[in-house]
Amino acid sequence: MKRDLAAQELDRQRLLDLQRDVEDLQARLEFQADTLAALDKVVTEQDQLLLTQQRQLLLLADKFRQLESREEQAPGSAVDQPPPHY
Repeated sequence: MKRDLAAQELDRQRLLDLQRDVEDLQARLEFQADTLAALDKVVTEQDQLLLTQQRQLLLLADKFRQLESREEQAPGSAVDQPPPHY
């Protein structure tokens, strides 16, 4: 009987340890889920920013090519001439 009580106490302690372990794992999982959601939000924002910057870069490249084309078509333009006060 004394042995049965000791075995029951040991079983109860193991059960409490397992319950504590499960609660710890649940807390870690929740923390990881929150972290993953935050990281996903940052990655999505950075992706949008990158797409915007790529579009802007393409527009600037097009404008630069247009300016180069104008310069080639009109040599001696105002860009090459000194300002009037010289």
